[in-house]
Amino acid sequence: MLLSLNKISINFGGVAALTNVSLDAPAGKITGIMGPNGAGKTTLINIITGMLAAQTGTVHFNGRDVTTLEPHEIAAMGCARTFQNIRLLNETSVRDNIVVGCYRHGQAGLMAQLFGLPSAVKEFKGQESQVDELLERFDMTQYADLPAGELSYGHQRRVEMMRALASVPSLLLLDEPVAGMNDVEALELGRIFKDLVNDGLGIILVEHNLRFMQALSDYVYALDVGQQIAQGSPADVLNDPAVITAYLGE
Repeated sequence: MLLSLNKISINFGGVAALTNVSLDAPAGKITGIMGPNGAGKTTLINIITGMLAAQTGTVHFNGRDVTTLEPHEIAAMGCARTFQNIRLLNETSVRDNIVVGCYRHGQAGLMAQLFGLPSAVKEFKGQESQVDELLERFDMTQYADLPAGELSYGHQRRVEMMRALASVPSLLLLDEPVAGMNDVEALELGRIFKDLVNDGLGIILVEHNLRFMQALSDYVYALDVGQQIAQGSPADVLNDPAVITAYLGE
């Protein structure tokens, strides 16, 4: 199993944000995490990526216990993410924002980069090629040299996804990737995500767009006020009485 969480719990000031949450996310599949606001979805993503430390429970990634590792250590193992609130270098070009994600595989030393030695030149050309492929895949080539901050909200979302993918992760965590997008934009991204998992990438999808969640996810976990209330196929979870109550009330 690519990622396994076992009985994850964390409290904030006496308030239980997550209680005994467990899930598995395999490679080559899209694992959905759904729930109303305040359910604990982003908190769970932060624990997986090391930005928060679970108070109880364990996180295993690629067969290794990463429960107490720092974010950069987990990222170096092949875990990448996007954020609810877009985090880009707004004054920097789209291309350079994506190049930032290539850092995980950089081998050329500082001196080689400063003096343009062959090892650095070769590495830079490889990164350029990788970025070009991502720009083409996300239909963003025409925006490559524009400042990221000048793009529309939906296009900025794409830049953040490309930056995450530039690190060539084995697991990609997407925190509300189609928030604020129309159905056409969401459908286009859905096709890209499907292509990525067909190439072997594991994806964890946190999303409020339930139609998008149902169309893409292979397996879904539902949370409510930090509790795991359902799991199974998208159709089964969306029709679960506890999930309906969490979203719509009694």
